[in-house]
Amino acid sequence: MKNLYKKWDSFWFLKGSAADLGIGRALFFLTVFFLSFNKDYGRFTFAASQLWSPVSVHLFLGLSPPSFRLLQILSIIFKISLLLSCLGFLTRISIFVCTVTAFYLFSLHYSFYFTFRHDGVVVIAMMILALSKSGDRWSIDSLFKKSSGDLETEEYGWTLRTLQVLWCIVFFASAVNKIHYNGLSWGNEGLHYALKMKLLSVYSLQNAFIGTSLAQTLYDNKFLCSLLSYGAHFSELLMPLALLGKRFSRVLVPLGFLMLLAIKLLFNLDFLFYWGAVGVFWIPWGRLYEKSFHGKGKG
Repeated sequence: MKNLYKKWDSFWFLKGSAADLGIGRALFFLTVFFLSFNKDYGRFTFAASQLWSPVSVHLFLGLSPPSFRLLQILSIIFKISLLLSCLGFLTRISIFVCTVTAFYLFSLHYSFYFTFRHDGVVVIAMMILALSKSGDRWSIDSLFKKSSGDLETEEYGWTLRTLQVLWCIVFFASAVNKIHYNGLSWGNEGLHYALKMKLLSVYSLQNAFIGTSLAQTLYDNKFLCSLLSYGAHFSELLMPLALLGKRFSRVLVPLGFLMLLAIKLLFNLDFLFYWGAVGVFWIPWGRLYEKSFHGKGKG
C-alpha cells in the first residue's frame, strides 16, 4: 500500500521546470489571445430571447441574458487579461480574471443552444494555471524577484503534469465518443463521410480553403481514408500512455499535434488550436532554450 502511495505521489508531484511552465503559460495565453482577438461576443445579444436556455451555472446564479454593453466590457477585460497573463504581469490576478471572464463568455454559447468542444478544455487549463506559480519565470513579475537560473521543484511539476493529463483526456474522450456512437466501424466511414460533407459545403458555397485539394484527394482514396481514420483513432485511445514515460510521449504527443494539424488542413477548423495550446506544456522549453542560446542543456 505504501509503494502504491509513493507511485501515485511521484506521478503527480514530480519535479518540474519553472521555465517550462513559464514559457508554456506565455504560449498558451498568446494562442488563446490571437484566436479570441477578432471574436465578437456581443453577437449573443442579437439572438432571439426564445433561444435563451441558461445552463445550470447561470440558473444557480440567477443570471439573465446579458446586454450588448456588458458583453463589450467583458470582452475587453477578457482580451486584456489574456495579454497580461501571457506577459506574466500580476500573473495570478490576471489569470484569475481571465478564467472568470472566459467561463462566463464561453458558457453563453451553451445558453443559446450552441455547442463548442474546445471551451471546457481552455477554461479548465486556465483554472489550473490560476492556482499555479506559472509567473516565476518568463514573466514581467519575475523581473522583480531575486532568483537565478532555472528552478525545478514539485510546485511546477504538479501543474505541468495536470495539464498533460488534461491533454490526454481530450484525445481519449474523443476516441471513446466515436466508439460509443459508431463503434470501431467509425474508421471505415467516419472520416470519409466527414470529408464528403465538408467538400459539399465548400463547392456549394464556393468557400475553398488551403486544404481543399488535399481533402478531395483523400476523399477519392477510400482505403487511405480508412487507414488514416483507424490510425488516428488508435492514437487517441493510446494517448494516456504518454503519461507513463518519455518513450511513449515522444511518439504519441507529436502524433497528437500532427492530427490537429491534419484536421486543420482538411476541415479548416480553428478551434483545434485551443487543444494544441494545452499541448505546449509537454515541451521542455527550458532545456531547448539552454541548448539553442547557451549551447548546453540537461541530459
